Amino acid sequence: KRPQSSYFIFSNERRNEMKDQYPDKKITELSKLIAEEWKGKSAEAKKVYEDQAQINKKKYHETMEEYKKTEEYKNYQNTLE
Repeated sequence: KRPQSSYFIFSNERRNEMKDQYPDKKITELSKLIAEEWKGKSAEAKKVYEDQAQINKKKYHETMEEYKKTEEYKNYQNTLE
């Protein structure tokens, strides 16, 4: 599973908070509010989420490199051919 972007990390965090704050709103309405909030954030405020996304991306690539060395990966590749 690929790592989440900085926006999705932020969105997942805020969604739970906003569900409590606006229990009557639908997920689509909450998503619009979250998107507006994200657009209004400064680059400095977004950096926390961007840093986390970079960490997750690095871990993902390290895990994938290890996975590509396994027999399971080789078998999977053979099924694709």
